Amino acid sequence: MDNRKYTILVVDDEKKIRERIVEKINRQDKFIVAGEAENGVDALDFLEKYTVDVVLTDIKMPFIGGIDLAKEIRKSYPKIKIAFISGYNEFEYAKEAIKLNVISYLSKPVTDDEIMQCLKRMEDALLEEYQMIYNQERLDHIYHQYLPALVENQFNLLLSDRDITKETLDKFKVFGIDLSYGEFITGLIEFDTKEDFLMIEKLRIFMINLLKRKCESFHDLFYFNTGYGLVFIINDLNIHEKELELILNDMI
Repeated sequence: MDNRKYTILVVDDEKKIRERIVEKINRQDKFIVAGEAENGVDALDFLEKYTVDVVLTDIKMPFIGGIDLAKEIRKSYPKIKIAFISGYNEFEYAKEAIKLNVISYLSKPVTDDEIMQCLKRMEDALLEEYQMIYNQERLDHIYHQYLPALVENQFNLLLSDRDITKETLDKFKVFGIDLSYGEFITGLIEFDTKEDFLMIEKLRIFMINLLKRKCESFHDLFYFNTGYGLVFIINDLNIHEKELELILNDMI
C-alpha cells in the first residue's frame, strides 16, 4: 500500500478561493498543504525555504502572476508539478500551460469535483515519476552488481577480435577502462583442469584476491577469467618486468 503524502503550495490572491481549496485538500489523505501565498513573489519566497511536490496557482495575481511564477519554477525547481487556476475568459492561457508542462488546469468558479480530479492527476504524475526514479535506482544497483561480469565478457570478446579498433576500445571506456594509452604487460595464470572443478573455481577466487593485493602499487590492473586460465593486464608507465616476475614467483 502506498502511504506517501505529497506537499502542496496553494497560491491565489483571493482569500476565499484559497481557503476553500485548502479546506478541500485537508479533507483527503494524499496531500498536505505545506503553505499558502497571495502572489508569485510570496510563493517564490516560500519555495526558497521549503520543498514542495506541487504548486497550485492562480494565473492572474498582482506583482508576479501564475505564468511568470510557473516559468521561474520550471527554471529553478524543475521537479515541482504545477496546476493552474484561471477565470473562464482567460482560457487562452491554456496554451502557455501546455508549454510549461502544467499537469492540470482549473477554471473558476472551481468546483469540489474539479479540485479532487486535479489532485488525482497530480498524484498519478508524482507516482509515475517516483516509480521511474525507483526503477532507475534498482537498475543502477543491478548494473553495478553485475559490472565485473560485464567487464569480463568484454575482455573475452576482445580475445576473439582479429583487430583492435577504436570502436573496440571505446566500449571499454563505458566501464571506465581506458586501454588506448600506456605501457601494458599481459599474463596468464593457468590452472590444472584435471583438478576438481569446485576446487579450481575456489582457486580462481583466491588468485584474483592475491593478484589484487600483490599488484595494488601498479596504476591499473585488469583481470578476467577465460577457458585457459586467469588473464591479467597491468598498465603502468613505470613497470619493471623483474619486479613483476618477483611478484608472480611470490604468488606461486
